[in-house]
Amino acid sequence: MDNQTHLLILGDSRLINDALRETIALHTGIRTIATTTPEALIKTCSPQAFDIVLICEQTGGVPLVDLIRDVRSLFADSKLIALNVEQPDLLEVIEAGAQGYVFKDQAFTEVVKTIESVQRNQFRCSSQIAESVFNRVAVLSRMRDDHNGKLSPREMEILESIAAGLSNKDISQQLGITPCTVKNHVHNILTKLQVRRRQDAIRYAPRRERAAASLSR
Repeated sequence: MDNQTHLLILGDSRLINDALRETIALHTGIRTIATTTPEALIKTCSPQAFDIVLICEQTGGVPLVDLIRDVRSLFADSKLIALNVEQPDLLEVIEAGAQGYVFKDQAFTEVVKTIESVQRNQFRCSSQIAESVFNRVAVLSRMRDDHNGKLSPREMEILESIAAGLSNKDISQQLGITPCTVKNHVHNILTKLQVRRRQDAIRYAPRRERAAASLSR
């Protein structure tokens, strides 16, 4: 394994973070390994670039999936690996932006194998998990087509602006409407798409706008 890889371990337990760092260094040859907590990371204005970020399930506070989304927004070019994943949560973990995962009941050797796979731009999973992922993609594609038909032209316009990374204030200035009107449209969009967050609504935007959102991060 390339020992020039820069790896970050993100977890709320310093004890576990340090143990992971020492063990990973011993078994992989990676020498540049940093550790931090979600709280400390949020306070960092200009986070250092890392090739891989290991995200540990939190004992409290931010749920794992939300943490993955937050880390993705900070490290757009990093490869994310989620640790201690529950199998029912896997598809949501992948949708949030993780390129690798390790289940709670798997041994540490799986962490090493997953790091190696991610470095090779490979997704390590069983055939059963792969089938679930492809089925989920197909369902999301159908849902996007169905839900987009329910949005008005103005709502579609605002959804595309959200996917392009614009704030409510930016959208109001761009479309010449008040921020309050934008807020009402956003609320209607989330309701119609049956999602809770703007980030979740982006998956239903046209592909070109979702691509722009990824590039703007």
